[in-house]
Amino acid sequence: CRRHFNHFYTNIFHSQATDDNLNIRTLSSLENIQQEAINAANNRTRRALPKRLRSLDTFRGFSLMVMIFVNYGGGGYWFFDHSTWNGLTLADLVFPWFTWMMGVSVVLSQRSLLAKNVRKRNILLKICQRTAILFLLGLSEQGHLIKLTNMRIEGVLQRLATCYFFTAILVLIFERKENNQQETIQLSIDNNIEQPFPTELYKSIIQYWIQWLLVILVVTVWILLTFLLPIPNCPTGYIGPGGRHNHGKYWNCTGGAAGYVDRLILGTSHLYNDPTCKEIYSTKIPYDPEGLLGNLTGILLCYLGAQAGHSFIHSTRVHRVCIQWIISGIICGCFGLGLSQGGHSDSWIPINKNPWSLKFVFTLASLAFIVLTILYLLVDVHQWFTGAPFLWLGMNSIAIYMCHGLFGVSFPVQLDVDDSHAQQLAMNLYGSLFWSFIAATDDNLNIRTLSSLENIQQEAINASNNRTRRALPKRLRSLDTFRGFSLMVMIFVNYGGGGYWFFDHSTWNGLTLADLVFPWFTWMMGVSVVLSQRSLLAKNVRKRNILLKICQRTAILFLLGLSEQGHLIKLTNMRIEGVLQRLATCYFFTAILVLVFERKENNQQETIQLSIDNNIEQPFRTELYKSIIQYWIQWLLVILVVTVWILLTFLLPIPNCPTGYIGPGGRHNHGKYWNCTGGAAGYIDRLILGTSHLYNDPTCKEIYSTKIPYDPEGLLGNLTGILLCYLGAQAGHSFIHSTRVHRVCIQWIISGIICGCFGLGLSQGGHSDSWIPINKNLWSLTFVFTLASLAFIVLTILYLLVDVRQWFTGAPFLWLGMNSIAIYMCHGLFGVSFPVQLDVDDSHAQQLAMNLYGSLFWSFIAGIMYYKKVFIAI
Repeated sequence: CRRHFNHFYTNIFHSQATDDNLNIRTLSSLENIQQEAINAANNRTRRALPKRLRSLDTFRGFSLMVMIFVNYGGGGYWFFDHSTWNGLTLADLVFPWFTWMMGVSVVLSQRSLLAKNVRKRNILLKICQRTAILFLLGLSEQGHLIKLTNMRIEGVLQRLATCYFFTAILVLIFERKENNQQETIQLSIDNNIEQPFPTELYKSIIQYWIQWLLVILVVTVWILLTFLLPIPNCPTGYIGPGGRHNHGKYWNCTGGAAGYVDRLILGTSHLYNDPTCKEIYSTKIPYDPEGLLGNLTGILLCYLGAQAGHSFIHSTRVHRVCIQWIISGIICGCFGLGLSQGGHSDSWIPINKNPWSLKFVFTLASLAFIVLTILYLLVDVHQWFTGAPFLWLGMNSIAIYMCHGLFGVSFPVQLDVDDSHAQQLAMNLYGSLFWSFIAATDDNLNIRTLSSLENIQQEAINASNNRTRRALPKRLRSLDTFRGFSLMVMIFVNYGGGGYWFFDHSTWNGLTLADLVFPWFTWMMGVSVVLSQRSLLAKNVRKRNILLKICQRTAILFLLGLSEQGHLIKLTNMRIEGVLQRLATCYFFTAILVLVFERKENNQQETIQLSIDNNIEQPFRTELYKSIIQYWIQWLLVILVVTVWILLTFLLPIPNCPTGYIGPGGRHNHGKYWNCTGGAAGYIDRLILGTSHLYNDPTCKEIYSTKIPYDPEGLLGNLTGILLCYLGAQAGHSFIHSTRVHRVCIQWIISGIICGCFGLGLSQGGHSDSWIPINKNLWSLTFVFTLASLAFIVLTILYLLVDVRQWFTGAPFLWLGMNSIAIYMCHGLFGVSFPVQLDVDDSHAQQLAMNLYGSLFWSFIAGIMYYKKVFIAI
């Protein structure tokens, strides 16, 4: 799902102003200065601009790769760690460079938008919207259940949001409208328009004197507060780390005015508690390196980037762009070296990343000007360097940044290795290269609708007799609605279910509301397989290509399942099976089964009709034959799979356990079968996978005090999972071969009744001591039949309500169902983060309110995606 998230987050959260905040596109809305020809007052012809400043993307990508490497550990080397207090390391370069580049992007973006006659009012709204989203993303990075009383307010993305907001507002308000209506903005490569160099300098710098005046005012405020603000029990102008610094004279003065302002305004409970100086200087008070006072110098740094943008858009020759950038870099470097007296720690203003000192900002801006100049010549002008792999990262920066943090300690991104430099370096480099590979992958992971899975719309198919065929309507919306309803229940359950027992999974035998969701997803996946493959085959896609897609989706689902373990793991104790792993397994076998035995002539010579208001009818017995009997080979193989499950479950000898035992073990039956949890299912998992690769906390552990691990998504349950998935495929077959609504409903209802009879019959009415009890942990045969029965009935009802009568639009469940995999992954990754969830008391009222809020939050997000036509599929 990588590129899905890349495009989605890139569009929503990158620091620019664009026409449509949630449309899927590249960062061209941020740095793209291509514009239509502008007719000036003299009606001169204007030229469109080239697409991107690729060197800026390359610079951003390089910075991001360094950030990822540093965040993953930097190989354990000191120079890839942040400086303790004064000084500068490689790790300190990245964040300020992002701030500087954001200023460049602001100018290029706004010039493009104003040239397209976008109103300033609309741009202002987008600026505010992006600022809020960036700020909320920063708050969500805290990554654990928090209370509002101790939530950290400031942070990396929060500072970016603040600097972006003020710089973008500053550029927007004082931007001269005539510059965009009567002036050609030329990319400074091989163009034929030239103007005097003094004119370019005026347009690049002097005409923005009001903006510069305000920025200088901001810097003056920083200087006055830093060096003149009285601080209780601390010397005025102190900017040291406090603690043991200077023999402990200023123990509680960490950061001087910067720390004091944060503690005064935000309070100590809302600050960062582990600054880099804590370990060395044993500081006792919290200090936030992204605090309020540092935002002032951050605005200066961002506007210096905006100055680079102004120089670029007003220059008509390559060498003039480079001259302005190099001179700007030299000036910033002189300011930095002068204020720090050559970089000395005891200078007037030392280089310090923690309070973002003035010297630190000028030094980093100087380096940024020089680096961009070099990359501009290499990438854009002479094209000696394509920019890859940094270009790939730079064009998806916010998405990769968020994902590297969310998946950073998960398989396959990182593994737990020894502390040696060699192993740490190898693993951290691998993590950086992993995200470069993800950023580079363009094929097969495009953001699109789920038509590749359930969309049964297709073009007219010309049969051998050249008869005209009709295209199908767009979607089976009831299936999306069913999926979305199941997903909402799953989210509510995973967030706690209000603390009610019936929203928790059953201990062993039995069925609760929480047990319905996962099997329903498996069943619906079977429906989707049939609809998808019929559509693809009707478009003359080769079976070989479909097979490759099946294998690819299976691998992605399985890897996503492994990544859900969410912490650094060793391969020796990694859990192999899980929810997405079972979905991947059932999908693979069902999709292969449907594909291999699908008769090609069904798609070439037969009209597939959606059973609503069509004029084609065939005998009911013909439909039954096409829906069921012609798939007898598939059914035979599925029955064989079920037979294997029955034989293994009830006839496989298990050491020290009775044959056919399917209980929870532990204290069950007075402890007679203590180490027999799950019977054959548990034994096979321990035998094949090993105990170190199994789930250690099954639902039966608390009640029955079981001692051995048992995985409810184990190997044996995959067999009945395949049956459940194929029952969904049968629903799909009934749908595509029926020509009347009532015939679809009849087949689905009869199928549901038959499955229900099997389930209730084998479980003797749902009794716990029956032949095969209903059991979610085992995915017993009765459990599968019962859930399939309910699925047939529910889909029939929704089909009539949503697709046929249209009495119900399906919202908000439809929104969730159209982006199920994206919402499923996000609800887990952000599930304990602000603003999705907060830490509340254990009362049912507060738990219920918070868990409902979490479900509605993701419904709201899915609704935005739906109305912005953002659909993410594997």
